[in-house]
Amino acid sequence: DIAGRTTFNGISLMSGSASLSGGGTGLALDIQTGTNAGETVSVEIAAVSLTSLGISGIDLSTQSDASAALADLNDALTTVSEGRATLGGIQSRLETTVSNLTTTMTNMTEAR
Repeated sequence: DIAGRTTFNGISLMSGSASLSGGGTGLALDIQTGTNAGETVSVEIAAVSLTSLGISGIDLSTQSDASAALADLNDALTTVSEGRATLGGIQSRLETTVSNLTTTMTNMTEAR
């Protein structure tokens, strides 16, 4: 069970057990991004499963069921795309933070 055993720094990344501020469950992390207390980036990633996406019981036995399934799949793809966009934004914030910290470290080293 890969999802149950995937951890980073002692945190289970794929358990989907954290309560999120916007409701639901998933992964909630506060990443320290600066030298001072409170300089953090909060990351919340909603748990995603066939059930949470509403596509666990797709039925294709009739034409109307297939049409309904397509609508459900479209909604699921929209949800996944929105999640990916959120993760891209978080990644961009973290990359900017790394760049700023690298510049600060370089300036401090050169100032000696």
